[in-house]
Amino acid sequence: MIEALYDIKTRSIGELDIGSKDLDRSPSNAFLRYQLLQFEPFFDLERGAWIESIWYPNNPRTYNLPTAALLYGIIADSLFRPEIVGDKYKRLVQSEFYSEEKSRFYTSYIDEPGFFSDHETSFVQHLGLIALALVDRNQAQVRWKELRNSNLFDKESGVWFEQSSSGLKPGGIKTTMSGLLAEAIFDKDMAEKKFEKLIASDEERNRKKKIIQTNSVEVGEKVYIRTEEELLDTFLTSIFDWERARSYFENLSSSLLFDPKQQLWFRWVQENGRGDLWAVNVCDSDTQLLSVIVERIFERRS
Repeated sequence: MIEALYDIKTRSIGELDIGSKDLDRSPSNAFLRYQLLQFEPFFDLERGAWIESIWYPNNPRTYNLPTAALLYGIIADSLFRPEIVGDKYKRLVQSEFYSEEKSRFYTSYIDEPGFFSDHETSFVQHLGLIALALVDRNQAQVRWKELRNSNLFDKESGVWFEQSSSGLKPGGIKTTMSGLLAEAIFDKDMAEKKFEKLIASDEERNRKKKIIQTNSVEVGEKVYIRTEEELLDTFLTSIFDWERARSYFENLSSSLLFDPKQQLWFRWVQENGRGDLWAVNVCDSDTQLLSVIVERIFERRS
């Protein structure tokens, strides 16, 4: 499915032939990073799930288990080991991370006091749909239609919603981009039109891109840049404008968001009150896995 979006050697986007023998399985930095991530501190071998985050470099961890990381992992597997994707997706939907009754994924397992969050987030459902499309595109298209007819989507405004303790609320830019990624599977032209409209009107997005490119900020300027959002933006951009996306990724990799020595991405950067950018020393599994996906996509075309 990922390859089909880029017209690489697969059949067509409709067939989602992720298991093609034409896939390049040569050693890569992305693959090595993915292998290393599958050990502590990011992965709980006993429970077979990704741990939400660690404080780097001392490694105290939060033990919440995010569903998004499991789904990112399946998408990453499709780029390296497509033959195991079907089995991994099947086991995930048969686990407690998925509600068969609602046909939806739970957001995460909350370690304290120990329960699965029943908040319904469009973002996680979008990732689940992308993972399903790797296995069964027809079923994914049915699920896509169901999701667009659900309480998580407003057809009139085109807004995706997230459920919180206070009820449904419009999702942020991350949810918007994940929705466009999912839509690109079934209607790439429409997704591109929506994406171009989004970036033309989002001044905040352009401001963040400039800050990342220059690694500088004005004193007192409010800055809060989430790495996962920037990587999702790069992933989505790469489908429609390859060169622009590659430039984004190079800027991200050279910014404070990434530690080249440890090969880890921090969760966010912000202004420290003195006109300097400061990377908060938290690394989460979602961001590491998404970075592997994005890096591998660019490796395939280098």
